[in-house]
Parts: sequence; structure tokens; C-alpha cells
Amino acid sequence: MEQNLRFVGEVLKRAGSIDPDAIDEVIASIESEGRDTRLSEALVRAGKSDEETIAQALGDGFGLRVQLDVPHEKIPREYLLECAFDFNFARLHQLLPVALEGDTVIVGVADPLDTWGLDGLRFRLRRELEPVVIPTTKLLDAISWTQTQIERAGHLQDEGGGAVEQEELRQDILESDDDAQIIRWVNSLFVEALKDRATDIHVQPDDNQVTVRFRVDGDLREVRTTPRRFLPAVVARIKVLSGLNIAEKRLPQDGRYGFKMGGKNVDIRVSTIPIGQDRGERVVMRILNKSSIQLDLRDLGFAPDRLDILHELIAQPHGIVLVTGPTGSGKTTTLYACLNRINRPDLNILTAEDPIEYDLRGISQMQVNTKAGLTFGACLRAFLRQDPDVIMVGEIRDKETAEIAVQASLTGHLVLSTIHTNDAAGALPRLAEMGIESFHIASTLQAALAQRLVRVLCPHCKERKHATEQDWARLGLDRQRAIQRLTREKTRYGSSAFGGSKAGPLLRELAEGRPVPVFKSAGCPKCQGVGFMGRTGIYELLLVSDAVRGLTLKSADSVTIRRAAIEEGMDSLRDDGARIVLEGTTTIEEVLAATQEEH
Repeated sequence: MEQNLRFVGEVLKRAGSIDPDAIDEVIASIESEGRDTRLSEALVRAGKSDEETIAQALGDGFGLRVQLDVPHEKIPREYLLECAFDFNFARLHQLLPVALEGDTVIVGVADPLDTWGLDGLRFRLRRELEPVVIPTTKLLDAISWTQTQIERAGHLQDEGGGAVEQEELRQDILESDDDAQIIRWVNSLFVEALKDRATDIHVQPDDNQVTVRFRVDGDLREVRTTPRRFLPAVVARIKVLSGLNIAEKRLPQDGRYGFKMGGKNVDIRVSTIPIGQDRGERVVMRILNKSSIQLDLRDLGFAPDRLDILHELIAQPHGIVLVTGPTGSGKTTTLYACLNRINRPDLNILTAEDPIEYDLRGISQMQVNTKAGLTFGACLRAFLRQDPDVIMVGEIRDKETAEIAVQASLTGHLVLSTIHTNDAAGALPRLAEMGIESFHIASTLQAALAQRLVRVLCPHCKERKHATEQDWARLGLDRQRAIQRLTREKTRYGSSAFGGSKAGPLLRELAEGRPVPVFKSAGCPKCQGVGFMGRTGIYELLLVSDAVRGLTLKSADSVTIRRAAIEEGMDSLRDDGARIVLEGTTTIEEVLAATQEEH
């Protein structure tokens, strides 16, 4: 291993695109720990380079072609089907036939020195191979996509070695004793969902068919249909995976299933309910991709100034910080990102969650179990005897939990939690409605953060459009208000409007009456024709200032508190949405849809 590491290291050094000292440092680390890992992967993990730079350097060093992307339309799926291509072998050696050129198979590789893998593939295919270097993540994605496409089409092998069509396959699944086919069909759901960045899988039985839908970027999309008679086999397989009772079909059930794909840990949270009129059971599976929770707060879309304030809030030794918003608005992700930010060995961090969505290393997490009497309040009482520094409560939903959270804050602990209100100002009267004294709210609550999620425009196909004055007015940024906003921003932050974000110069152009470009969705193959790819947050951060504290002591309503906070400089959700529209991140329509309740 040592000789191979140093040889690859010399190849990368000769390319001149990676710091030689960084290469030596990573090689020394691998050797000292005795790890069996590729140098390219270790360099990326250490933050010393990126996959594209390494791929180009390896291609130059070994005299091979380099592809920084994989054109899916060129992958020879029919050929791979005919030769019964082994996708497990492909993942193990990180290689995939990506094109056919005459009698030669073009093979994408992440590691050109994996000659054992190339020799094994040459023996299997009995054809001449030409390796091309492809970045590791792009190659693994292509492997998963190709396998999904083959299985989605239903092209699996029958006993005679020939391909069977989808309807024939489904008949075999239900009428044979062989479970392999149904296992592959269900597994392909998970692979396809991860490839499409889905957060939920819905299996919905109707009168004559079963419809499978994915929730992607907040929207449900139909991806498959199948005759209704196939439902029992599919549901039974999902129940077996998630540890549910396959004989119980009259009551709702909840379970969980975990697996690895492409080196990433994935959890599936399963919920089944019976549907009336003897339609069977409906299944919803929430996908918890554990790699996604390692987000930093900087990745969640905060304006620079608001991010700095939030960092200060969660670094305090005591107090309460609440995150508000409807279900599915990203509150849990924000709380996990906060915990990732402050997690260190000298802090004792405890969480009470229902359910535990992600495992956080170095943090003690407790699962709420109301049937056994383990409520949020009971968890908090136990936490106070565990010498905590930081406590995260999944939700404050009753007086008991709120009272203990206040007590924990008063005795020197930082408490992070969520609460269901429409805006940040609503968190204060909501606590009062639960029976918390106004002076306790005023003395313990440090801030309330309201948030929504909006879809991000696909960077590959978004198009410029002309925004009219009416468009800006709908967003709350007509010329007159832009001038007022710019004046307020300059007062708060000097010459950098919007707290230093790149929207500041565009805001000035809007105030001066000059046309400001915005973008609209278009649609392309990379975003599956939707025009959006991913989501980001818009935020409303209310700080409990002296003015807000005084209104709280007077039991003021949320409208009054909100007005006072805006006068002190709070950006509303729609204000923050205007910022990311100016930055070209999303559309005016997305922000308006996410902030309808403000108006």
C-alpha cells in the first residue's frame, strides 16, 4: 500500500494543481494510522483538494482521457443488461462502462491503478477496454442511476437467461415462491428515491392500481404505477424490512429500516395505515439521509449578518432560542446544524426527540415514548440531573415542557427547541398561552427564529427575465420601499446593504430605478424538467430586545411585538425572500407562495 500511495502522490505532484506539502501530509497520516484508503479520497476528506482537480491530475499523469461528468444517455444499458453486469463489482472497484466505441468499451474509473478491477471487467466482458478518469462521486452516482434505470424498466433475467418484460416480471413476483424479484423491486424504490433527492416515498393504493410518488423539494411527483393486486407483496416486503407485523393489517404501524448505499448511511422511517373499502394499506417512507445532516449553518441560506447573530446566540451559556414554522419547514435541520456548530468535548449536550431523526456523534439523544410515560417534560426533568450544558427539545407543546425549559434556562443552561407558530413574534404570546408567566418569558427567551423553505433555481437552466414594477411591489420592494430599505440597511451596516450579501448592489440599482435582473425556472434533464434543484431557507430572526421585553411584560399581542421588532431592524420572511430573489437563488413566485400568511 505504501509504495502505491507514494507513486500516486508523485503523479499528483507532477500535475502541479495540488499543494505538494498537503499530499505529503495526507500520505503521512494514512501511513501512521495504517488505513487502507485511496489517496484521492483522503485528500478530499481532508479538504486539501476536490474530486475534479484530482481526476484531471490523474488523467494527465497516466495519459488518460478525463470526463468531469457522465452523459447518462451514452451509458450502454442494453449491453450491460445482456452481459448481466455486476453492479456490486462496479461499486467495489469504482468503475462503469460509460460508452461503446466500435468494439471498445469506454470504462469510467476513479482509480487508474486498480488494475485488478479492470482485469476482472475485461475477463467478464471479453472486450477491449479504454479507461477514462471520472470524479468518484460522479461515477458512483452514474452506477446507481444505471442500476435504477435497468431495474425500473423491469428488465431482470429469467431462468433461461433472457430478459423479461415488466408485466411478465410482476406476474412472476406474485405467483412464484421466489422473493428475489420483489426484493429487487422494493430496493430499486430506495435507489431511485435517493437518486432523485426524494425525502418521502408514498405507496398509495387506489381502485385499480398502486401509485408510487416521491416528494422532491416539497412537491409530490408520480414515478410509478402498478396493478393493485401487487400491493400485498410490496407492503409485506417493506414490513419485513422495518420490523413490523406483517399479519396486522387493521391498525397503523410505525417502523424503521437502515441500510448503506454508496458508502452513505440511510435510514427509512416507515408508516403504514389501513385504507377503507378494503383497499389494503397505504405506506409512507421518510428518507433520512444521515450524510445530509452534517450541514453547517452557513449552508442553510442565512444572510451573513443574521448568521453572525445566530452564532452568538447559540454560544451563550444560558437562555432559550426557539425555531418556529409549520411542519416540513426545516426546523429540525436548523437545530441539528446549531448543535453541530457548538458540539465539542467540553460541552455536555442532551436532546429529547420524537423521533430521533439523525444520530449525532458525541451527543446523548433520548427518544420520547409517550405510551411509556416518557414525555418531553419527563426527558427534561431527567436531563437536569445529568449535569447538562446544552439541552435540545424537539418541541415545546405543553405547559409542563415549557415550564421545565424555563427552569433549565434560569439555572444556567442553553435550551434549543421548536414551537408551532406562524411567525417569530407569535412565539412569545404562545408561551403565555401555555401558562408561562410573562416575566419568565422576558427573562429567559433570547430569540425566536421563523423559517420557511423555498425551491432553488436549477443553476444549469435558469433564465433571466424582466421584472416589472408590479413584480417588485408584490414582493414589497417597489422603488420607494427600496429606497427606504436601502437607507435602513446603510444605517445598520454602513455601505454594505443586506448585511454584506451580494444583493446589496442590486438593491441600490432598484432604488435608482434601473432594471434589475431576476430569474425564472426553465427545466432541463439535470433537474428532471422541473426548473428547480434543492431548497434553501428564508428566515425571520426576532431578538428579544428591551423594547420587545417590555411589550412581553405588558402581555402584548404578536402583531404589536412584530411591529416593534421590524422597527428595530428585523427582516420579515418576505424581506429575506427578497434578498435571495435579488441574489438569483429563487423566483418571486416561490417567495410569495411561502409567505402568504404575512399578508
